[in-house]
Amino acid sequence: MSAPKEPTKKTLSFSVRLVRCFSNLIDRIAVILLLLLCAYGIYGMWDTNQLLSSAQSSNLQQYKPEADDTLSFQELKEINDEVIAWLTVYGTKIDYPVTQADNDQKYVNTSVLGKYSLAGSIFLSSENAADFSDFNSIIYGHHMDKEAMFGGLDKFIEKKYFNQHQYGNLYCDGKNYGIEFFAFIKGDAYDWQLYNPGIQESAARESYLSYLLEQASQTRSMKVTEDDRIVLLSTCASEPTNGRHLLIGKLFDEPFEDPFYQAEEVKPFLGIDPQAWWGNLSKWLGAFLLVLWLVILLGLFLRRKKEGSK
Repeated sequence: MSAPKEPTKKTLSFSVRLVRCFSNLIDRIAVILLLLLCAYGIYGMWDTNQLLSSAQSSNLQQYKPEADDTLSFQELKEINDEVIAWLTVYGTKIDYPVTQADNDQKYVNTSVLGKYSLAGSIFLSSENAADFSDFNSIIYGHHMDKEAMFGGLDKFIEKKYFNQHQYGNLYCDGKNYGIEFFAFIKGDAYDWQLYNPGIQESAARESYLSYLLEQASQTRSMKVTEDDRIVLLSTCASEPTNGRHLLIGKLFDEPFEDPFYQAEEVKPFLGIDPQAWWGNLSKWLGAFLLVLWLVILLGLFLRRKKEGSK
């Protein structure tokens, strides 16, 4: 029986070239994937920053109704006739127009200007009267970073903050209504006793008020009856999954003065928000360092690859 033939130099050379070709292909794919991952990370940071920027109330201040000028608000209503009010919580970043559609899904991802937006809009429950004449009106808003939309409601968990931020304002149908907040609740999205807008019967209203106070983690001593009108500001909580945070206030026919107004007025105008500027700078600096680190690793990898092929 004859011995097996030894592979020829030609066969070995072809095998080596094939292995090297396959190895180079794998290397190129790895480099491409690394660059794509880097690009995706940078795009994700940019997209998040754009989303948060679009959700800031400062973008809509040109439309805010003022005592001596409500034309700007009318201009906004001409752009979107589903804008019904303007909500302000004094001393916070909650200072937005309020919308209302015939369903509670539209403004989850539609801006106040009627365009698609993941930030959505602040909106009144479709089951409520647009003039806030109901006993209990529920206003929804996304929970977002940098206290955008209703992202600042978390702060009312703290008793000191709750006590310091007592008032707000609701502009509707050409009139300003004062809001005095009397309760904060950490609730559940599926609590039908809580999310029950437009209650009609007097006994049911009394029961509802009692339930609110039972569930509240923060309260303020004040008289609220079934004949009053209340508003509930609702947003998602970071945990649990179905958790909700609600700030509850009583409507008054006369507006309250903004106790934070003077403090805001004396601040020098810098043209930028230093806190936001530093936050953005730190994020982009982190992205730059990540890219630099990946480039260095890529350079070392290619260098070793080149040296190994010699």
